[in-house]
Amino acid sequence: MNNPGLGGRGKRAPYKTTHYRMPIALKPTVEDMAAKYRELVDEYEADDPALVSAVISVIASSSDFKNTEEFSKISEQIKSLELQLKLAKKENKELTEKLASLEKSNYTLLEQLKKLKCPPQAILVLENALLLKANAGGAIKDKIKEALHLIK
Repeated sequence: MNNPGLGGRGKRAPYKTTHYRMPIALKPTVEDMAAKYRELVDEYEADDPALVSAVISVIASSSDFKNTEEFSKISEQIKSLELQLKLAKKENKELTEKLASLEKSNYTLLEQLKKLKCPPQAILVLENALLLKANAGGAIKDKIKEALHLIK
């Protein structure tokens, strides 16, 4: 049996390999992708993500593959994953901006408290409240109440 994944006479292929159990219906498609990968591997660096994109482009451009149900499913999954990634990046950016804003307002409040000549214990309580996790709402409220009690 000729295994094109090996370099011959025990030589390793110029890329990492693995094995995977898959449905038999997908085997020809995956074998085609592996063959295209082996054809294109010399044109790219070993870990270049563009290599995978090139293989997918070659496979996708073949009319036999485009007309398969697997292609449709894979295309839908890719679109879904790309959308999820885009939404996650947007949410991450929004949360990062919100965190920066909250940190700035907390710093401003602490500076204002220091200017009001608050008791050092109250400032310490509030500074410790800043170290609590963002979702520890009840604990933060308790610390604020404790600080207010010390101020009065």
